[in-house]
Amino acid sequence: MERLRERFIRTARRTPWWGLSLLVHLIAFFILSRWKVIAPPPEEVVEAVRIVNIRPEEPAKPPLPLDVSQHVGPEPPAIEPPLPRQDLKEVVDQRAFEEALKKGEAATISVEDRSAFALRTGGGRAAAIKSGEGTEGSENAVELGLAWLARNQLPTGGWRAHTEGAAWAEPGISALATLAFLGAGYTHKRGNRYARTVERAIAYIKRHQDAKGCIALVHDGKPMGGYMYCHAMGALALAEAFGMTEDPLLREAAQRAVDFICQAQNPQIGGWRYAYRYATSDSSVSGWMIMALRSASLAGLDVPEGVLPLARKFFATVTNARAGTTAYMPGVQLGTALHAVGLLAHHYLGLPGDDPYVQRAEAVILDNPPKWVDREAGLPLPLDKAALLTATNNYYFWYYANLALHQRRSKTWDAWHPQVRDLLCRIQEREGDREGSWPPLTYGGTTGGRVYSTALAILSLEVYYRYAPMYRETVDELLAAYGDALGACNYFVRLDREKKPEAEAARKAAIEKLDRFLALSEATKEHKDPKKAAERRNQAALMLVSLYRAGLELDRAIALLKSLPDRFPGAIEPEDLVKQLADLYRALAKQLADAGEAERAAQAKATAVNLLWPIAAKSLGKNPDLELWLAAAFFEREDWQKAFDLYTARVEGVSLAKLDPKGEEGKLVLGVYDRLIKCSIALRKYKTAQWYLERVEKLIGVSLATLRQRAELCRLRKDYPAARAIYETILQPGRIPEFSKDWWETKYEQLFMAYLEGKTADVVKLIRKLQFSHPELGGDELRPRFLDLLGRAESAEPRGKGQPESPGRAPVLD
Repeated sequence: MERLRERFIRTARRTPWWGLSLLVHLIAFFILSRWKVIAPPPEEVVEAVRIVNIRPEEPAKPPLPLDVSQHVGPEPPAIEPPLPRQDLKEVVDQRAFEEALKKGEAATISVEDRSAFALRTGGGRAAAIKSGEGTEGSENAVELGLAWLARNQLPTGGWRAHTEGAAWAEPGISALATLAFLGAGYTHKRGNRYARTVERAIAYIKRHQDAKGCIALVHDGKPMGGYMYCHAMGALALAEAFGMTEDPLLREAAQRAVDFICQAQNPQIGGWRYAYRYATSDSSVSGWMIMALRSASLAGLDVPEGVLPLARKFFATVTNARAGTTAYMPGVQLGTALHAVGLLAHHYLGLPGDDPYVQRAEAVILDNPPKWVDREAGLPLPLDKAALLTATNNYYFWYYANLALHQRRSKTWDAWHPQVRDLLCRIQEREGDREGSWPPLTYGGTTGGRVYSTALAILSLEVYYRYAPMYRETVDELLAAYGDALGACNYFVRLDREKKPEAEAARKAAIEKLDRFLALSEATKEHKDPKKAAERRNQAALMLVSLYRAGLELDRAIALLKSLPDRFPGAIEPEDLVKQLADLYRALAKQLADAGEAERAAQAKATAVNLLWPIAAKSLGKNPDLELWLAAAFFEREDWQKAFDLYTARVEGVSLAKLDPKGEEGKLVLGVYDRLIKCSIALRKYKTAQWYLERVEKLIGVSLATLRQRAELCRLRKDYPAARAIYETILQPGRIPEFSKDWWETKYEQLFMAYLEGKTADVVKLIRKLQFSHPELGGDELRPRFLDLLGRAESAEPRGKGQPESPGRAPVLD
């Protein structure tokens, strides 16, 4: 063998180069002459562009060729149209508002018995302004005053008296300051900016309550000064805080404070004075005690039955019913303030509102209009005495007069309250550290100081909503409840529009009031105007849906909306109902998706799509954005017919001559045509798919991509020779780089079509020839497919030509 090798080398060296070359060419010529080649017909060169994949998977063996198609244009937009803006509007029903006002609820207060404290809300305060009694200026003054009190609260939770010698009064003035916050609706419960202030204040009051329930400053084991004033004010603060919040941690302290008042009452005379069971009684201390007992009763605390009748007995001894006046003690007159104290006490103790004494007492108050002086010049009395005996600089008188006259809201009230309101707004401090406070130039100012004057001024300005009036006209309870709920909704709308943080609390309050109205309406038969009553019920139900939606309580909104046809017939038109339900499901889908609940989000979206489809189908082309979104949704879930209908509507009537394929509309139309081709294929509408493909070619020209789509449509129609011919056209030299990835993929498609025609022998020869010259057969991805096709061709029976699809009706051209 070694000798043969050496002989071959010597021969080759002696042979001329042209001889070796001739030998190699002869061998090559011999091999090629034995290999049969199928040459594709020539066709002009086309450019390659991007198209979408349009081939569905082959249903059975042999497997589909590898998909090589690319996008002809961008995907059609499938951006979900924005949800309609929740544009809540205020609703006016003057009759309902007037009826609610009759109940003293200012169109925002519930009809429950315990509504005395319910006016102290943002809605109640806003209604006071709307009614024309309170003003924006008076409410601003209240807020400035509360801010000053909050800034001057001590670390102990209380407030400091004017002088060290008046320290005994600190529990009392601290209770007055606390009442000012409570009067504006600020409690110790979280959710308001003064919650911590009020919490510390209540804790301060409770710390100064002894084992007997007395609230006072203690020295050497004994309460100091006129401590019964302090106790009355402290008891009043605890009772109101409990009544507003029903906090069980306050009940025991508030009840013990009430019990101490009852025990301290003079058992013979019936009144109270500076100390426990004092031998005499006066109307000033007794007035504070009556207020505390009244609030305790409203709050649900226990007040023994005999206490108030005994107190009536005392006030009868100091009241001149004919003159409408009240004395300090029997036979002892002491200024105008006590006339207002007496009138309020008689109201709280049960005197009928139409008693002749009431009108006389109101007249006495009106005859003493509020006045203010900044210094004593020109006064017949020293300022502190003038403030005690007259209406000048008399916060104490203004406070009681406001409360007393507010109980009936008569013409006297209408004439009186603007004078006090405007005077207090005028004299409030507006600069420096004192901004928001009121000057303590008054009787008691040397004891309680600026805290005392400021607290009483604020309480006077809160009269419009601090308590509901005692005397009300006969009202339509159902209509008043509707006006109450309507006012609460309108208040929320205003807060929501201004993006106020209180809006959420107002929304929940409005929902509660609407629920109450609807419950009352279902339990009450309307006799006067059933049609109008039904309209109000329907309006309330729709407002409730809007409030749920505004708070993203979407499940509740959906449930209520679904119940409308049965519970509230005529509340909403059927198509509007479907649209609103669809919008809610769309919002719910987004909410669930954001929360990571993909499955539920998909279900909600599918429900929205199903609801909107019948509406869109009735007026295709009227809402293009929505229709494109729906089409994409149906396309994703392979609901081909609905997607086809929606996409068809979008491009119906499009004039290709006026369309720029590079413009936004042109790109959109190309994308829609692309989707329509796939829908048509899925629906086996191959002629229709061919028609849309021709539309694409009119826009962007005949291209490599559209040729491949043409071939794919021929394959689907089982016209394999036509498909093979197209692939052979693409393989013409110079059209795509020979032996590139695209070339190999197209070559495979060509051979696969030949195999489907039954030309198995040709397929075997061509694959073996390719395998000899290029053993890799297009690379790791394609080689197994070529080999698989080779194996099928070697073992397959010859096939006949597939029959093309029978012609169908093609769409009408532009």
